[in-house]
Amino acid sequence: MSAAPPFLLVAGPPLGPAAWHGAAARLQAHGHACSTLDLLDLPPGDLRALGAALRDRAHELPEDGVVVAQGTAAAVAVEALHAGLMRRLVLTNGPVARADWALRLAGPLLRSPAGRALLRRGPVQAALASSAGGRRLVVNPYVMGRDTVASTTGSAFSSPARRAALRRLLSELSTWEGRPTASGPPVLLLWGDEDPLYPASVADAAGALIPTARHERIPGGQHLHVLERPWALADAARAWVSATSMS
Repeated sequence: MSAAPPFLLVAGPPLGPAAWHGAAARLQAHGHACSTLDLLDLPPGDLRALGAALRDRAHELPEDGVVVAQGTAAAVAVEALHAGLMRRLVLTNGPVARADWALRLAGPLLRSPAGRALLRRGPVQAALASSAGGRRLVVNPYVMGRDTVASTTGSAFSSPARRAALRRLLSELSTWEGRPTASGPPVLLLWGDEDPLYPASVADAAGALIPTARHERIPGGQHLHVLERPWALADAARAWVSATSMS
């Protein structure tokens, strides 16, 4: 096993690879190679197909590699476990058993013609930067300013094809239900303990579905601690990697 295992960082749409800037910089400073994956770049398909595609991408890593999936990408990563993912996996504040209440409510709307209009770039990004949107998902509301929202979500809204892929993913997630996984690689549930969408109890309950899971908390972290506390996420993931072995 190499001294500094590589990381594959997968943000959950509408967040894109830019969301990993702070955590990747922290990991790279400690010698870890980091690559990112945009789920909307994978071949279109249902969640199980996306999970298989993520598994295939993860298998390009060395055997000691680590996959980190944030937000909506967590469900795809759980499906990758079912598809045979054998790299260590970190899941952070996302659906590991079922979608959050907001996605479940939005599902029928996203499946309607009106859903296409809702995912236009300007209105959605303005909402995410507002006090009623993304600012409710962080401790420090200034983290979710317009520039941050534009840089971290811009790739999801950059073309009609990508908006359609986002709409399909979010629509499918609204009805997704996790299922028990077989024994597999070590899994870390790295949870911000103040998340209003996926509270820490979600990670606690995931132990029944993912028998290899271990739960650790990021004090004061809300849903978007990947943006607000990237150093805490990176350091906790590194500590867990050091404590696990893929021999």
